[in-house]
Formats: sequence, structure tokens, C-alpha cells
Amino acid sequence: MVLSKTIAKIRKEKNLTVNDLIRDNMSKSSYNRFAAGKADIHSHYFIELLKRLHVTLTELEYIYRGYVPKDINIYLSRIKKFFNKRDANALKGIIKILKSEYSKIHNTEYQHLIGLCEILIARLNHYKLDMNQNILYRYLINTSSWTRYEIILFNNSLFYIEPETLSILLSNALKHVHELDDLNPQVVEGFRLLSNAIISLLYQQEPTLALYYISKLEEFQVKEEHVYERILLLFFKGIRKKLEGYSEIEYNKEFNKLYFILDVLQMEEQKRIFKNAIAKL
Repeated sequence: MVLSKTIAKIRKEKNLTVNDLIRDNMSKSSYNRFAAGKADIHSHYFIELLKRLHVTLTELEYIYRGYVPKDINIYLSRIKKFFNKRDANALKGIIKILKSEYSKIHNTEYQHLIGLCEILIARLNHYKLDMNQNILYRYLINTSSWTRYEIILFNNSLFYIEPETLSILLSNALKHVHELDDLNPQVVEGFRLLSNAIISLLYQQEPTLALYYISKLEEFQVKEEHVYERILLLFFKGIRKKLEGYSEIEYNKEFNKLYFILDVLQMEEQKRIFKNAIAKL
């Protein structure tokens, strides 16, 4: 019922009458009670209303919050910013905030974010973390059905996970990730997930596994509109040639193509990231 008034608001803004919206879905009196927040409706009717408004549940929640992102997205953005700045103390500060928030409403998302912060702090400070004691890792390893929520958390934590476990989690994720691609045609979720996993394996000195997953990456059907994915393919093509023992001239051909495209697109920060990665690898 919390979202009912938002549905009523969207109906009015789309200039739909109540009859236009409900048609044969429910009675007008039932809808009016629901829209006023006085009664609930069956999930089937609720989903049908969303379809007729051409609104997803995610969009509905976003509008309900006043076009403000969910807490988890705000925290993920902060966590990423502090990690990129290599600020372990700021990440510890986020853990304190998340623990305080969790004590109030016991939202497991906060616990998972705490687990993510612990993983990233361990990586920044170069100490070994007991992953079996990490709540995020335990959640991911025991989850058999993955949605975008798990994929986002995995993507943000996989750089610390050991190769054997990474392969298990990656296999599990890839079984489900392709099913989500139609929800966001602009992004190939599995491609980006696999790309991050390959980089993690390269940093962990696992060239054989990395080459295996690069071959899997090259099997993806990448369309013209998937610009970033095509950029990544150039990067990994150069990496593959380097790992397979091609001459420096040969693998640098791919990297020079990559730099040229990034220059044309004025993606200076991405060029810096790729150059640093290539230098380290």
C-alpha cells in the first residue's frame, strides 16, 4: 500500500482515467480504496497496473523515493569512491554507519555492504581475510539463484576472492546473468562481470585461467551499440596475444588501437586506467 499513492500520481500525470487503467483488471471501488491507501490488492492486479502504466517496479520505487537512488546504490557509490582513493579509514567510517543503520532496521543489505567494505579494506592494507567469516562471501557462496543484486555485490568484491572460489562463483553467476540482459539491452552484464573476473585472475598471477575466460569472453555477441564492451575486447585481445607469446609489436598493435579510440572519445581517465593495468600485467 506504500506505493499505491505513487501509482495514482503516475496515472494522473499520464492523463489516464481510472477506467483506462483498470479496464477489466478490478472494480473501480477496489482501485479507489487501493489508491487512497485504504486497502491492498492481489500481486497479480498490482503487476497488471504497472504494465498498463508502462512502469517497472524499480522505476516505481525510484519515483516513490522522490527520484533519489536506493540506499544501497548511494553507499556503493561512496564505497567505490573511497576505494579508488585508497582511503581505508573512510571505508571503516562507512562500516560504522552501516552497523548503526542495521541496528535500527536489520536490513541485510547493510550487512552485505559491511562485508564488501571488509574485503576492500583487506585488499588496500594487503592482509589476508578469512573469507569464511565474511558475511557477503558466505551469502554469495550459498546463493543458487542470482539477480542483479548479487551480480553487483560480486562485481565489487571479486578482486579479493581466491581463483578457485572465484571460478565457482563465476560459474554460478554466469548461469543466470544472461537471463538479465534483456532488462538492460545497453549493457551486457555477463561480459562486464567476466571482464572484471579476468582482470582479477591476471592480478593474482593465474594466466591459464585468465586465458580460458578470455576465450569465453570472445564468444559473446557484442553489438555495435555496446561501445564499452568493444573497447574491452580490444584490451583483452592485446592481453591474450601477450600471454600467448606474441611479439611486443603484435600485441601492442591492439593496445595502440585501444588508445586511439579512447583519444577520439576523449576518455582520458579510462585510458589512464587501461595503461596502468597493462603496465602491471
